[in-house]
Amino acid sequence: MMINSPKWLLICLILFISPALGGAATVYELQDFISEKEIIIEEFTADVTPTTYKAMLTDLSYTLGLPDFQKLSMSITKGPLVLGNTIGPGSFFFDVVLGESYFLNIFGIAGLPDNLGLFNVTIEAVPVPPAVLLFGSGMFGLIMLRRRGRR
Repeated sequence: MMINSPKWLLICLILFISPALGGAATVYELQDFISEKEIIIEEFTADVTPTTYKAMLTDLSYTLGLPDFQKLSMSITKGPLVLGNTIGPGSFFFDVVLGESYFLNIFGIAGLPDNLGLFNVTIEAVPVPPAVLLFGSGMFGLIMLRRRGRR
């Protein structure tokens, strides 16, 4: 069987280029200072697909010549339910329902002697791996070949 249709060429081209096009979409970003001891609570809405998000907490104090935080932690909550947390700079994944609100909770104790610290939080939607698209299109092709063989 020879495939010389331009439509198949276009489909193959899209499937091979699609991994380069996929990127994480930023859902929420916050960069702020903590002086002495602080708790920061921010609300955000899950409005970007797919529904698996990655939250990253970074200590940026060193960029200003400040000492590191004595304590820095972050959690994502929905009501009383904790979806993920990290103590110190780090990241974690959590699942969301589109259109619903979630809370970003940050607790920090700034480093001495300045009692000031800078942090950054980024929440991104994790893109669907291109391998899933390739697997799905391959399965579709096998099903279509099987259906064609029955006729």
